[in-house]
Amino acid sequence: MKDLNKKLGWAILLVVLILFFVLYLMGRSSFTYEGKNGDYKFTVEKVESVIIYRPHVFYENKEYVYAFRNKPQRLEGISMEEDILNHLERPGGLKEVFITKAVNLSSLTNGSVSLVTAPMASVLGKSEYGLYKTNIRVAFTEFHGAQPAPVVDCSTVNLNGNVNRTIAVIYLKLGDENRIYSDGDCIIIEGKNTEGLIKSGEKFAYALLGVF
Repeated sequence: MKDLNKKLGWAILLVVLILFFVLYLMGRSSFTYEGKNGDYKFTVEKVESVIIYRPHVFYENKEYVYAFRNKPQRLEGISMEEDILNHLERPGGLKEVFITKAVNLSSLTNGSVSLVTAPMASVLGKSEYGLYKTNIRVAFTEFHGAQPAPVVDCSTVNLNGNVNRTIAVIYLKLGDENRIYSDGDCIIIEGKNTEGLIKSGEKFAYALLGVF
């Protein structure tokens, strides 16, 4: 009787493990996307109610995996200036990237600014996932006493020759289109609304990875 109960227990455990594995596979899949610099493998998984798309990028024999809310196919129609990444190149090497915005952008996007900045910051920054290894700094386009941060706008990088040799500026804003373009050496990420701004930010981050 003990042996029967033991076998039954193992059988139940096996069924549970198989069920868990099947559910895991149902919530996770993969695909390959033909990008600008080659084919990119994506894994897809569902985290609670959010579907996350993870591009796998190999750089210097190391694999880097990122998290995006939009797969690249959804972003193909967003306008992006050709050679936009040239505005990150600096004579002495890029030292800092300021990601700047109006003080009220967070309230206008229901606090979703972090969803816009996170993908690009993870690629540009100095964390273990960063490919560009630059210092990322948060800024505002006007003084904001409640949350001290540098005051930075496009004129910072366009009118100051010394600064322009070491830093880059990425300006997040709401506007008439979902697009990525430049004003002089300033990179502008624009969205018609919260969702559009997230999509524009993610297309730029994909471009940093060579997908676009």
